[in-house]
Amino acid sequence: MDGTFYVGPNNSFPSIYIAYSSPGFHFPLFFPAFVLGFVSVVGIFLNLSVCYITWKYCGKYTTFKCKTPVLIAINSFLEVIHQTGHFVFLYVTATGRNFIQSSLAFKIEAHSITIAHCVSFMFMTLSIDRVLAVAFPVFYIQVNFRLYIYLHIMAIVLFFIFDITTIIISVIEYPNWPVTGYIGDLANGVPSLFNITIVLLIILIVSTLAHIIVGILAKYKGDLANEKIRKLFRSLSLIIIVNLGGYIIFMAGIVFCYLYFS
Repeated sequence: MDGTFYVGPNNSFPSIYIAYSSPGFHFPLFFPAFVLGFVSVVGIFLNLSVCYITWKYCGKYTTFKCKTPVLIAINSFLEVIHQTGHFVFLYVTATGRNFIQSSLAFKIEAHSITIAHCVSFMFMTLSIDRVLAVAFPVFYIQVNFRLYIYLHIMAIVLFFIFDITTIIISVIEYPNWPVTGYIGDLANGVPSLFNITIVLLIILIVSTLAHIIVGILAKYKGDLANEKIRKLFRSLSLIIIVNLGGYIIFMAGIVFCYLYFS
């Protein structure tokens, strides 16, 4: 890697590279990296806490035949992996290097962006889990616990393979494209014929609609009579909805910027 960057399909560099290609510290690049780094530290701690609490009280969840806490713990663990990638962005901007080649970025943070996309995909599987729990409670309770979790993991792995394949194709075609180290640059910054962000936004919208269905079913069905189960259901749904809302706003912003500047 000699640090050489090459132009893209339109014989031009990305606008952010043109603006900050001169070596040295650039605050407009560093500030968002610092914010993401700070949020990641907090997020890693909180998500690890979710994993620990789920492990500690795993027996109670098994008693209630509720698979959602385990799925949320998996989601939180994936979030930890995803958030570690933001420190690359912080390092690249803090040291004044500012840009690295897309091929190098792929080697050191491909796991982070693909896992971030898997987290978004998992919101849909979590939403389906909630729909099954409310619409078909008897079936949900009778489903084998481990088989159910393994099926979710298999779906995530298949999506991971699809997602990383799209990124690999772009990086192979433009290995020397300049990126800031921000993980999103691998998925959206490198020229590509396929925009994964639109797919993710559709997934998040489907997840939201599924939760609306869950809310309607929970209001008019009497299966949640047990107060402990009702409280557990509400807390789990709240966790999912808060995370889901944040991702929807973020993805909508990316799509807007993509459509506006393209």
